[in-house]
Amino acid sequence: MLTSRNLKPVLLAGFYSFLTLYGSANAMSSAELLALQKSSADKQTIAEPSISQFKKAKKKSLLESSAILSNGKYWTLVPKNALLHVPENLRSKVVTSPRGKLISWKDFSAMNPAWLSKEKIDIATAKGSSPINYERFKVMSNRGKIIVAVLGDNPIGVSSSSVQKEVTVSM
Repeated sequence: MLTSRNLKPVLLAGFYSFLTLYGSANAMSSAELLALQKSSADKQTIAEPSISQFKKAKKKSLLESSAILSNGKYWTLVPKNALLHVPENLRSKVVTSPRGKLISWKDFSAMNPAWLSKEKIDIATAKGSSPINYERFKVMSNRGKIIVAVLGDNPIGVSSSSVQKEVTVSM
């Protein structure tokens, strides 16, 4: 069986067998082949891009790009823009410095159904190409719970252009 380790010798052996069978009158010598390879390698120099051509991405830590939800004893992380709605009376559940034990989103959401709700969205909504309409947003906000956008059962950030905060009338 041919593998990547023994393929090159087989190909070379096949090439030399071809030359033996069909003659090498028109074939290049190994020296000519090496010279041709060297000249083509010299012609194919690639200019290295300068660092200034690339825009440097601003580095953020996981905590900087996440919202921390806490019940006092346990806490978990969700993307900041996964929080679709936080009622005024539950703002204390979104903290800046965690206390207690870090647990998974799955365990945390199962532990806190009284004040935490999941809103299933699709990938188009998360990207911002399919908005959440105003009526749906209004219904979510009236639940009196923190609403976290989820795809499957995992929190996902939602583009700000997906959430329509006012009614748009098309004419």
